[in-house]
Amino acid sequence: MTLPSETVSRYAGRAYDHLRHLSQEIGPRGSCTSGERAAADYVSGQLRQMGLDQVDRQDFRGAPSAYHRYAIVFCAGLAGAAIAFAVRTPTAAWIAFALQGLAAWGMLQESDFAANWTRWIIPGRPSQNVIGKIPPKDRWRQRVMLTAHVDTHRTPFFNTSRRWQLAFQLLFRSLWGSLLAAMLLFLLYALTERVGLLRLALLPELLLLSGTVLFLHPDQTPFSPGAYDNASGVGSVLALAERLLVEPLVHTEVWAVFLGCEENGSEGSAAFLKQYALQGQGTFLINLDMMGCGKLYIRTEEGFLVRRRPPESMLTLARRVSTALPELGVYERPSQAFSDATIAYKMGLKALSLGTAPRSPASPIYRHTLSDTVDHVELEALQDTHRYVLALLQTIDQEGGHA
Repeated sequence: MTLPSETVSRYAGRAYDHLRHLSQEIGPRGSCTSGERAAADYVSGQLRQMGLDQVDRQDFRGAPSAYHRYAIVFCAGLAGAAIAFAVRTPTAAWIAFALQGLAAWGMLQESDFAANWTRWIIPGRPSQNVIGKIPPKDRWRQRVMLTAHVDTHRTPFFNTSRRWQLAFQLLFRSLWGSLLAAMLLFLLYALTERVGLLRLALLPELLLLSGTVLFLHPDQTPFSPGAYDNASGVGSVLALAERLLVEPLVHTEVWAVFLGCEENGSEGSAAFLKQYALQGQGTFLINLDMMGCGKLYIRTEEGFLVRRRPPESMLTLARRVSTALPELGVYERPSQAFSDATIAYKMGLKALSLGTAPRSPASPIYRHTLSDTVDHVELEALQDTHRYVLALLQTIDQEGGHA
């Protein structure tokens, strides 16, 4: 089925109306805040207003900060170093080695959204997901979950330009390397008692100290209005749900899933998939994150330290749809961050994450800034999103488990 241009424009306009309400009327929607709850209430109300009978709300506890757990990791490493520098004995060096290892493990696990000791120290706060279920027209064959996160991020200074963003990504990996380097140096000192090794250990510890200060900064900044990231994704999923209620897919049940707490480690996605996702041929996930600015792209890889990729079958499917819609100019790119699809990749689900972005590196940055307002959202990008995602859904519906 090919939608006429006026139909695409109408539903893109509906997506725009939703994102305008979220970013202007509700405004900043930090994870685990009243703004995030208001956004969840809004999407739940919109689904019911469309006539959807099956609307569930899933409560869970999510991270109150995207940065404090990492700051605790760095402090553990610094505490070990302080003991080694103060006492200067093999025993103290073994303690420092153990604390560096504990910190390195905590950072690796936290960056890959896995259970770790930092989560015992900073407990979660209430958050929520909203799930609307659209039944197929005929016999059930498979399920597609369309996901988008409702929360918005803080606005630290390192998101104000592409250079600062690249510098932060490099620093994040360097901090991980510093923990490993410090582990090695303290181990060697414990075995040899060479004082020069302690002097060398000062270098990675100074980097850890700067990382601790940097990671305490973001939570002193306001939350973004989040029109592009990610009211555009939420509005797009709502518009697609409205379309599918009018003309449902034949054999495919579609879930419109609105996730909380993505910005602080995809904890809404983890809670949702742990409870609802069924692994196997009949379950697909398509994540929409930042859909309102520039050209559509497919995320081919994501993750901070551990890199995760979508299944090859999903990339093949996405590429076939891209080829069928050449006028959209869909391209592929890796992400240096993460999305709610990262959890699905870890679980082995057939998942895919989509976004939009200007191709030019000179284009302004709106993500995680106070300038992420409705003024910078492009209706054409919302139209492209509607066309492309609907084509993906139709292909899955036609091909079933072979998609």
